[in-house]
Amino acid sequence: MEHVRSKEAAIASFLFVLLLTTRLGFSQAITGDILGTVQDPSGGAVPGAQVALTAVDTAVAHTATTDDAGNYLFSQLKPGHYRLQASKEGFQARTISDIDL
Repeated sequence: MEHVRSKEAAIASFLFVLLLTTRLGFSQAITGDILGTVQDPSGGAVPGAQVALTAVDTAVAHTATTDDAGNYLFSQLKPGHYRLQASKEGFQARTISDIDL
């Protein structure tokens, strides 16, 4: 009977360590967010603008559309160097080239 209990304790300890290391592995992911607001020259919000965010080193592109308040959000981005371009018909496109995350 004692042998069975020690075996159960060993299995429980192993599962605990496995669970702990799995959680630590997930917590190691380093990401960031880029958020902003697209405004017209008078400071008014520009809803429905297309915003493109491109990782300069990898050319991976993300796109978003601004909400009613002109806001956009890119989340869970890997650290790197990015370029952002916002555009909407009737407005001049704007590019920001030096975004480091």
